[in-house]
Formats: sequence, structure tokens, C-alpha cells
Amino acid sequence: GGPGTGKTLMSLQYLYKGATVYNEPGIFISFAESKKAIFRHGLLFVWDFEQLEKDNKFAFIKYEPHEVHRIIQEGGGTIKDTIDTIGARRLVVDSITAYTLMFENAYKENEAVLELFSMLRRWGLTSVVISEVPQFDFEKRQDRGVFLADGVVFTYYVRRELTRARALEVIKMRDTKHVERVCPFMITAKGIVVFPDA
Repeated sequence: GGPGTGKTLMSLQYLYKGATVYNEPGIFISFAESKKAIFRHGLLFVWDFEQLEKDNKFAFIKYEPHEVHRIIQEGGGTIKDTIDTIGARRLVVDSITAYTLMFENAYKENEAVLELFSMLRRWGLTSVVISEVPQFDFEKRQDRGVFLADGVVFTYYVRRELTRARALEVIKMRDTKHVERVCPFMITAKGIVVFPDA
């Protein structure tokens, strides 16, 4: 989705609920946001990622743009070590868009995305990979990640007269029955709430 559509918030909620409700530790890999910003953002919804980190149920890994090549070269070294250390079951990459900016041409970008997705599959975690795509470009711009992913959820933040409304749409969810309509959602004090029947 585009800016303001709740992508990062949705991924943080996915990790927090995974760790606290389902006992599935998670990892947040960032190419842009700092750990401090993510922790502060979580606290707005009473999600204490700092405590989860102390309890070995959450890890934050930051890669600077010039370090992007290391992920593939190391075969995921730091990430794989962290997965093993905390017994991670969930992982978020924020964002694939920032990741691909470092490659000088489309061929190298495609190869890097393919290698990243292959690595994620080998680890056997349930991964959420965020992609920044303006809503009106989605139909025109089907990037490599859309074809490689098992599921694609698109988020919208559309204008309705003098206000804006958020919604999501499951474009693809391999081997899983899902709602085939655009569903509104709200950002509440407890996080994102989706209204599938609205």
C-alpha cells in the first residue's frame, strides 16, 4: 500500500499478538525505521516491545542501505542467528521497497528479491514483507514480490468527500479461503480492527 495505509502498524500488531497471544516470538527487520521509533510507535497501542525483547520474544534488526548486500552474502547470518536464539516463528521485513533501492538495475533487483524470498522460505517462518506501492499504481505495477509471495494484502487510504477512510483487500492468499471484497478497517487505541462484513 501507499503512505498512511497502516502497513507498519499492521505488521507490529502481527508480531505483538504473535508473541503475547500465540507464544510465537518475532523479528522486525528494518531498512529505514530506528528501534527507538518502533518501540515508541508500539507504546501508543500499549505494545511493550522493549519488555518482549527482554523476555526473548522479540528482536529488532536494522540494516543501513549500504549493508543490504550483506543479507544475501551472509546467507542471512545475523537474522538466522537471531531466529535460532529466540525461537522465532514470525518475521517482518519493512520494507522490500527500501531493500531494492540499492540495486543498480532491474535484473539485480529481481535476483536479490528472489534470493530474499528463497531465504525466508528456507527458514520456515511466517513472514510479512512490506512493499510501498501507490494505490493507483498497483494494477499497473505488478512487482516480483507479488508473484513470489504466497499472499498479498493491499491497503488503501482513500478520500471520501471531506474525509479519508482506510480499507484492505486480500488480492491473493494461496491455498486459503478468504474474503473477496474490499474491507474497511479502523486504527483504534488497541490497534487495527477490520470489518469484513461492512
